[in-house]
Amino acid sequence: MSGIPFEEWVGVDQHAARLRAGDSSVKPLAVRVMFAAIGWSNLIGHAEFAAQGLANILLSSNPRTGELSIPSRRQVNAAIRRAEEMGLVAEGSSRFCLLAPDWWEKAGGTGGKTCTHHGIRPRARRDKRSPAQHGDRDKRSPAPGQILSRPEPLTCANVTPLYDSDLPQPTTSPQPGRKPA
Repeated sequence: MSGIPFEEWVGVDQHAARLRAGDSSVKPLAVRVMFAAIGWSNLIGHAEFAAQGLANILLSSNPRTGELSIPSRRQVNAAIRRAEEMGLVAEGSSRFCLLAPDWWEKAGGTGGKTCTHHGIRPRARRDKRSPAQHGDRDKRSPAPGQILSRPEPLTCANVTPLYDSDLPQPTTSPQPGRKPA
């Protein structure tokens, strides 16, 4: 989507999309599936749902009695297939994870970059270990815990001072009648 001019972009309120997904007056059910995919989409375009989560969002109400009914698994699956055919959700969507349509991209905001249903785990972060932890130790400043034991006790002779305050200070004996500083 990188070749699209700025003037052709539009923002979507995910909260409003969630409301549309749960609005039983929005027809057909495939359009509500698209609103659910967009409304609950994370940063990589995946909207995960619990076993009955999507069905509970796609409730329908009887206009005469106001009675709510949960669509069957078959009805939900048929609505997802129809939404795929119409290009409203991406191929590979299921009642456990709706994939946002290819024409939709989330830039910023909240949401993770994982999908348990599709087996997408967080990418391994770049290795931020110090060179000392890689084995390329710096002779002057070893990493903490790198030296397990020293053959001889640490003395001022084999330590490079970093600051003047680290240098040994001359000791002066206090003059009679004065308190030591």
